[in-house]
Amino acid sequence: MRRIQQANERNLKRTQAETEKLLRQLYMEQNQKLYTQLLDTFNKILNDADKGDGKIYTNDLFLTNKYHELIKYFNECAKAIGGQQLEITEAALLRSYNYAQSVVESFAPSGAVQPSFLVPQAIKAEQAIRQT
Repeated sequence: MRRIQQANERNLKRTQAETEKLLRQLYMEQNQKLYTQLLDTFNKILNDADKGDGKIYTNDLFLTNKYHELIKYFNECAKAIGGQQLEITEAALLRSYNYAQSVVESFAPSGAVQPSFLVPQAIKAEQAIRQT
């Protein structure tokens, strides 16, 4: 029983590190996209404005209709991140479940009846993950 627990803990740590790496990469990519979009918008306002002070005011965003465009773009990025985060997390949970199941099965004596919590298999695990 102790070896099963140790194997599952190692798997959990590995899965968590992989998931965090993927999420970090996703956040960095989206951060760069948002930063670029914001910089492009500000540069466009500055280039279009006949101001000599080089400052951008909140009013400039409204006058050029860029405020609503930026908010819309930020919301689209947030939705995209949320969807990708769910996909990454669901895949990690399913891999962890399948690994834990294989570890328990590998320690079971040959011909032994599977414990009732292993019977549902991956389909039930997928359904359970998606319901939470």
